[in-house]
Amino acid sequence: MTDRKPATASEYMATAERPRDPVTRQTLALTMMLIAPLCGALALSRLGTDPETMRWVAGFVIGLGAVAGWIHHPVRRFRIRGAVAGALAGGGALLLTYLYVEWRGGDQKIRVMEELLIPLAIGAAPGLWMYYFLLRNEDVPPWEDPSVIKPS
Repeated sequence: MTDRKPATASEYMATAERPRDPVTRQTLALTMMLIAPLCGALALSRLGTDPETMRWVAGFVIGLGAVAGWIHHPVRRFRIRGAVAGALAGGGALLLTYLYVEWRGGDQKIRVMEELLIPLAIGAAPGLWMYYFLLRNEDVPPWEDPSVIKPS
């Protein structure tokens, strides 16, 4: 059947946005995945790593990662896979970003916040790889394609 599209097609993973378009679900999910581990790592650096603080911050970051993974793909049957991969990406990004902040000597020593994107990307890589691995052999038939379905 040629009318099936792969689940990793660019129109599902990263839709093109023009300057005045509303925010797409992919942009919102990636923003959540970026902000939560950064805020979590800086919070752990400032508040300390006692068990109660660790539990709240890790739960917040992993939960937001799962929500980001859940909303990223528009096809409903892929959302559980996205939530699992998002939780893994959020947890890995939090861990590596926190370790980087501590290695640098605290958040006061970081001169440019953009340098935190490096450990964030490396830490999130296992979750992003898992997301791709879970979706690489999946197809989206026309009846599940959100661009084909017309609201009644």
